[in-house]
Amino acid sequence: NELETAYRETQEESGLERNDLKVFEESKKVLKYDVRGKPKTVIYWLAELINANASVRLSEEHQDFKWLELE
Repeated sequence: NELETAYRETQEESGLERNDLKVFEESKKVLKYDVRGKPKTVIYWLAELINANASVRLSEEHQDFKWLELE
């Protein structure tokens, strides 16, 4: 399912595990756009880090990350 895929991708790209996060499932946002002429769908959810001891390990797909307040 979509959320399971999101958890897997989050772990692969950041090192954060499912138990490190509280995902707000009602915050789901779907974006659709074309990439090189092919349709792409991306789904986002708002999440809160609930494990303050979790460390972020970025994959080679990223350059940096930043923690932000909800506001």
